[in-house]
Amino acid sequence: SGCGLRVILDDVDVMESDTSCSNEYLTKGPWVRTVVGLTCVLAMIGAAFIIFTYVCFPDLRSKPRAILLQLSVMDFGIGCANFVGDVVNFDRFYHNGSCDSEGHLVFHETNALANGFCVAQAFFAHFCTIGSVLWTMGLSVYIYFLIVHHKKPWKAKYALWLAYVLCWGIPMLDTLWLLGSKRLGYSPYDTSGWCGPIVINPKTREPNAFLNFISYDVWIVLAMLVVPLLYFAVELYLRVELKEARDVYGESRFWDSVYILDYKFLLIPLAFTILRIWTLLYNILKIYINLEHIPNSVSVAFIILTGIGDSGQGFANGILFVFLTRKVRTTLVDKMADCKGRCKKRLANPRDSLLKVTSECSDA
Repeated sequence: SGCGLRVILDDVDVMESDTSCSNEYLTKGPWVRTVVGLTCVLAMIGAAFIIFTYVCFPDLRSKPRAILLQLSVMDFGIGCANFVGDVVNFDRFYHNGSCDSEGHLVFHETNALANGFCVAQAFFAHFCTIGSVLWTMGLSVYIYFLIVHHKKPWKAKYALWLAYVLCWGIPMLDTLWLLGSKRLGYSPYDTSGWCGPIVINPKTREPNAFLNFISYDVWIVLAMLVVPLLYFAVELYLRVELKEARDVYGESRFWDSVYILDYKFLLIPLAFTILRIWTLLYNILKIYINLEHIPNSVSVAFIILTGIGDSGQGFANGILFVFLTRKVRTTLVDKMADCKGRCKKRLANPRDSLLKVTSECSDA
């Protein structure tokens, strides 16, 4: 993967070496958009698997998976919105690659249809992104109260009700505020060609640190603190409970349970942090520290990583909660085996199938 990324960076460097434009606003090459677009597709597939298993298999439905369903709807929306923006590539509607005497890209006005489409894509992408972050926190909070405070079930019910209110309400209010203040649209910063919050003014090139922190970074920082802390607390609690029940359940079952706790409660916060950290780091460099001269290769690397991180949580959750969850995986395999058996029966007895269809037609 390191060699592949190096090829991409070299490709972009060669492409941009022919222009005198500042690297503050990079003209993204097709390789960058291809990598990010593929991530969006994988995210939609992963989120669709979770939605599919919840809708089609009633036995798998539970309160935690209901929260996971909400999270997957948001992740699917992120993948879809970012994929549309990545394919459309709004960069081409707002500049043609020409630069001024200072080496900055020259932006021009675009038509109302393209601008409206840009704002709509930014609205759904931002709403789903904040919703995904908050539902990730909501899942960790609910699991904490469900397990650690299991003797007081009303706490988990209250946390679930509060999660629905906050995780749908805060993203909607946040996005409507950005829309009403005309801060959603085209900003050639930190994206692979899609639209979003205008955290850096394309014309004045001035960053808006307050806007960026309130609309995005505050939720990421909060989630990075809350999610690992709560999962760690749940794991410690369960380890203590399992040790007390060790003699009852036996040594083998004890270590099986510890293994499940280790990978599940470690991978969930780890995957979230690895995916979301890149946008936060790039925002620190570009907005809060306001570094003006970041090498092209570093900027492109951050754009790729932030594109993957912002869009890829649906794929990571699909791996964790479908293919690495034994009950879901077993159910899927059993259903596929049943389907395969039915198909073989129909193929083995085509005459019986034909007689059945004929009988049904005659009865009608």
